[in-house]
Amino acid sequence: MAVLGDLAEGFVNELRALRSECAALPATRAALTDPAAVILSDRYAIVQAAAAVLGIWEGQDGADAFLADPAWAVLALSRLAGRLGIVVPDLPESCLHQVLDELIRRYRGGLSCDLDGSELTQ
Repeated sequence: MAVLGDLAEGFVNELRALRSECAALPATRAALTDPAAVILSDRYAIVQAAAAVLGIWEGQDGADAFLADPAWAVLALSRLAGRLGIVVPDLPESCLHQVLDELIRRYRGGLSCDLDGSELTQ
């Protein structure tokens, strides 16, 4: 799915911009009280969340059909990208439907809605 690559590239560009902006912060304790540092750290946390999504998707072994399909990763990355103002390419209609179908299946099957889809205890 090409859109996954486009989103990943957007986060790489964001990381490059962050690196440049962080390097411009003063190397003193004054940077700790600068509101710009708080904004940069928030942006960095979102980039790290995107890296986690990509790492989980890339590291999956194909045993779980839902995790093997990039739809969930594309949807998650598009939401994170929107928070950073990264241009989100048009998503395939199937992405949302696949994720919603899986959530409904898990709900009906008493499974968690996290990536593991583990059985919920009563």
